[in-house]
Amino acid sequence: MPGRRIRLLMVEDRLSDAELVLQELRRAGLDPVWERVDDEAGFRARLPAGFDLILADFYLPQFDGLKALAILKEIGLDIPFIVVSGTISEKSAVDSMRGGAQDYIFKDNLSRLAVAATRELEAADKRRSRARAGHETAARLEAIIDTSLDAVVSMDDEGRILGWNPQAEAIFGWTAQEACGRLLGETIIPPADRGAHAVGLAHYLRTGETRILNRRIEVTAVHRDTHEFPIELSITALTEGERRRFSGFMRDITDRKRAERMRDAHGVVSRALSQGGSLESVLAIVLHGIGSRLGWDIGQVWLLDQRDGMLRCDHQWVGDAPGVSDFATENKAARFAPGDGVVGHVWLDRQTLWVEDIAQAQNFRLAATAARAGVTSAVFTPLFSGTELNGVVQFFSRARRPSEPSLVQLMGDLSGRMGEFISRTQSEEALRESEARFRGLFYDVALAQALLSVPQNLVLAANPAFCRFLGYEQQELVGKPSRILIDPDRVGPAWQFAALTTAAPSYQLDGRLIRRDGEAVWAALSVSALFDEAGRPKTLLVQAQDITQRREAERSLAEAQEQLRHRAGHDAMTELPNRVYLQERLQELLRGPDPHLGLIVLDLDHFKEVNDSFGHLAGDELITQIGPRIQACFRREDLVARIGGDEFGIVVAGASAALACTLAEKLADSLAQPFTVQGQALAVEASLGIATCPDHGVTAEDLMRRADIALHVAKRAPGTAAMYSPDYEGEGASHLTLMADLRSAIQGNNLLVYYQPLVNVKTGLVVRFEALLRWPHAVRGLVPPDQFIPFAEKTGVIQPLTDWVLRNVLKQTRTWHEAGHDLGVAVNISMRNLMDPGLAERIALLLQEVPVSSPGGEPLLSLEVTEGVVMADPKRAVDRLAQLRRLGIRLSVDDFGTGYSSLAYLSRLPINEMKIDRSFIFGMADDPNKAAVVRAALDLGHNLRLEVVAEGVEDKRTWDLLFVLGCDIAQGYFICPPMPAEGVIPWLLTSPYGGIATAIPAAA
Repeated sequence: MPGRRIRLLMVEDRLSDAELVLQELRRAGLDPVWERVDDEAGFRARLPAGFDLILADFYLPQFDGLKALAILKEIGLDIPFIVVSGTISEKSAVDSMRGGAQDYIFKDNLSRLAVAATRELEAADKRRSRARAGHETAARLEAIIDTSLDAVVSMDDEGRILGWNPQAEAIFGWTAQEACGRLLGETIIPPADRGAHAVGLAHYLRTGETRILNRRIEVTAVHRDTHEFPIELSITALTEGERRRFSGFMRDITDRKRAERMRDAHGVVSRALSQGGSLESVLAIVLHGIGSRLGWDIGQVWLLDQRDGMLRCDHQWVGDAPGVSDFATENKAARFAPGDGVVGHVWLDRQTLWVEDIAQAQNFRLAATAARAGVTSAVFTPLFSGTELNGVVQFFSRARRPSEPSLVQLMGDLSGRMGEFISRTQSEEALRESEARFRGLFYDVALAQALLSVPQNLVLAANPAFCRFLGYEQQELVGKPSRILIDPDRVGPAWQFAALTTAAPSYQLDGRLIRRDGEAVWAALSVSALFDEAGRPKTLLVQAQDITQRREAERSLAEAQEQLRHRAGHDAMTELPNRVYLQERLQELLRGPDPHLGLIVLDLDHFKEVNDSFGHLAGDELITQIGPRIQACFRREDLVARIGGDEFGIVVAGASAALACTLAEKLADSLAQPFTVQGQALAVEASLGIATCPDHGVTAEDLMRRADIALHVAKRAPGTAAMYSPDYEGEGASHLTLMADLRSAIQGNNLLVYYQPLVNVKTGLVVRFEALLRWPHAVRGLVPPDQFIPFAEKTGVIQPLTDWVLRNVLKQTRTWHEAGHDLGVAVNISMRNLMDPGLAERIALLLQEVPVSSPGGEPLLSLEVTEGVVMADPKRAVDRLAQLRRLGIRLSVDDFGTGYSSLAYLSRLPINEMKIDRSFIFGMADDPNKAAVVRAALDLGHNLRLEVVAEGVEDKRTWDLLFVLGCDIAQGYFICPPMPAEGVIPWLLTSPYGGIATAIPAAA
C-alpha cells in the first residue's frame, strides 16, 4: 500500500490540525488527495464524490462525528470512518464505535493514525471486493434463473409467491406481475391437491419434517387455462433470520411422459402381437394397452363383414370413466357401409382422422349419445395388411384432446402391425374352420365321398357313407387302387382326371360303380380336383349318390312322358292326330321343298241330333268309326286328324285343287254309307271345306282359316263340299259384326262372369274358383266363349276383353274380401294376352286396388294359360310368366295333354300347377289307358313340384279314383256347375265343400 493514492474527506474546523493529520499520513507512505468540510451541508454535498477514507473530529462548532456517522449510514455508503479528536470521553468513543466508526485517534497522539488508516483501507478494499463478487454472483444467478429451461418459483413461509422466472410464465401461463404476491396453492397446484399442500407446509414449518425437500419428484400442476399436466419438481428451503424461504425448480414433463406412455403402449402391443393367441384375447390386450396408457376411455376395432359388406365392431375395450359404457354399447351395435358414417369414411379415405370435438364431426351418428356420456375427442385409424385394408381402430376420450402428431404416427405404426396380425389370424382361423368344415363335410355327411391321389389313383380317404354304399370297411379301401371301384365302360379310365384343368376343375356324370360283392350300381358322380402350384391335379374329391332307383324311375317316367307326348298330339277317343299335330304337319310340309298340298276340313251334319237321340255314348262310338272310314279314302302318307268334337281335318301332300276336290267327293260318298252304332244303322252326312297351297295360302294359319270359311259355305247345303274362293271372305263380315257387338258389350259392361269351384281332393274344401265368361247377346242369345274368343284374338278385341274380365274378377275378389271371405279366382288368358308386353304392367296397376294374397300368404289371383299357348313360343312364354309370378300371382298350365309339351321347357316354367285336360278325365274310371295317362301326368306334375288339377270330374267314381291316385284338386259338374257371383257365398254356406260340412256328396 505505500505510495497509494487515496481520496480523503476531512471533517475538521482547524486547518492546522488537518495539516498535522496529512503529514502523518504522508509519512506512512500514503498519498492523500483531500478535501475538508466543517458542517453538515458541506458533508452531505461531498459524499457523492466517492472517497476512500473519512477522518472526522468528534466535536465541531456546527457539526460532530456522531452526526456524520448517522448521515453515512443513512445514505448507505461503505467508506471507512475514523474519529480524530483532541478531546473525547470514553463514552463518546464508545458511541462513535457503536455509530459505525472503525477507530478513534487522539490528535495529541497521531502515531496510530497511519496504521489504523492503512488497516481500514485494506478492510474496505476487501469489503468492496466481496460486494462486487456478490453482485456478480447475483447477476449471474439472475441470468441463470431468467434463462433456465426450468420454471423457478420462490415463495415465503405463507406460501406466497416471491419469484417467477420467464420459464414459469411459459409453463404455467401467468406473468410474473400476475403471479408474484399470489398464493402458490391458488396458482399452479390442482384443486384436488391444494388441501394436502397446505397441510404439508404447515407441518414442515412446525416440525421441520418433510419428505419432498431436496428431492426430484413428479407431481401434477395446473395451467392458468385449468388443464392439468405432469411436472418434475425439486424444492430447497432457506432460512433468513426467523423466516423460511422456499425455491422450487419445475420442469414440464408432458412430452417425456407422453413418450414414456407411447413407448410403454408400443411395448405392450408388440409383446401381445408377437406372443399371439386368439384374435379376441390379443386385441383385448392391445386396446387396453393403448387406451389405458395413452389416456383414452374407449377402444374399438371394426372389421368388414364379408356376408353383407358392412363394417361391424368386433372387439371393444371400455375404461373406468363414468358414463361411457352406454355410449360404447350403443356405438358397438351400429353397422356402417363403406363411406357411411365416420368409420365408413375412414375406410374409404384410408387415412387417420383425429376429431378434437365430436360434436363438430360430420356424419357422426351418435353425437347426442356421445354428448350425454361426455365423450369429446376421438381418433380413427385404418388397419392395413400390406396395402390391403382390413379394419378400422378407433379410440374415444372424455377429455378434449387436440391432435398429437406423435400419437398419430404411433397409431399409424401400430395399425400396420395390428392389421397384419388380424389378417394373419383371420387366415389361420379361416384355415382351421375350412379344415373343420372339410372334416365335417367329408366324414359326417350322408353323401358318399372319397379322396383319390393323382396320378397314382390310390384311395386316400373314404367316408363312412362311401364305405356303406359300396360295402367296404375303411381299412379295405384306404391305400388301394381306385380301379377296383369303377366300371371302365361307364366311368372311364382313371376318373378322367386328365381332362380337369384350373379353368374346368370338375365334371359330373352318371356312371356305374362296382360294389365289394361285384354288383354294379348306378351313381351320380361329381369329380373335383385340387391343383398343385403348376396347375396339375394332385387330389380328386369323388362324390357319389346312389341313383339306381332314380334310373328306374326315369325309365318309367320316360315311357309315361312318351305316352304324354303321344297324347299331346293325338285325340284320346279316336287315337287320331289332333289339331296341334295337324298344324305342325302343315307347317312342316309348307317349309319343305314342294309345299303343294290340300287341306280338307270335314264337319258332321246333325251330329247333335245323334247325341240327343241316342246319347253321348252313341255319339262317341260314331266318332270312333268315322276315323277309319276317312283313312280308307286317303293314302298312308296323308294325315287324318280330329280337330274338334265332330270336326276332322285331312292334309293331302302334293295335291292340286282338282285332286283335293276329287278326294273330297270320294270321302263324301264313303261317309254316306250307313254306320252301325249300338245295333242301329245310322246315316250321316258331312260338309267339307277345301283350301290348297299355294292357291289359297302359304301359311298353316291362312289355310286353316280359309278351309273353315269354305266349310261354313258348304254348311249352307249339308253334305256338300266347297272349295275356298276369295269371294267367300264377305261371309266373314258376320264375325266382324260379332266383334263390334263384343266391343260394345265390353264398354257397356254387358258381359257376365260365372264362377266354378276347385276343391282340394284330400280335404274336400274349396281352394279357389275359376272365372268363366258368358255373353248374353241381345239377338244371338247366350253366345258360348268358343264362338267369339277365337275371333277376339284375331281382331285384337282380346286385350280389352281380358282387361274387363280381370277388372271385374278383382273387383269381386275385393267385395268378398271386405265381407270376410278371401276367395282366390283363376282367370284364363290367351296366347295374345301372354305375348302382350304390357299385360304385367296393367295387372300390377289393377292389383294396387285389391289384396294380392290371403292372410295365409296364398295368392288370390291365378292365371291359367293353355299348354298349346305356352309351347307356341316357349322362350317368350317363360319370360312373360316370370314377370307375372313376380307380381305374386299363381300360375297354372291349362288343358295339359292336348298340346305337344317340351318337358325341358315345362320344367323351366315358373308355374304353380298344371290342369289335366277333361278329355283324359272323362271316362277314366272305365278306361285303364286313360287312368294310366292320368297317373303319369300326376307323377310328372308332382316330380316338378306342381299341384295337379283334374278338370271335368262328372261322377263320384272319377272323384274316388283321383283320390286314390293322389290328385290334388278337382273341378267339374260333380262338384258344382258354374254359378253367378251372387250365388257363390250362399253356395259356400250350404255346400259341404265350403267347410261347414266335410262329407263328400254322392254323385247326382
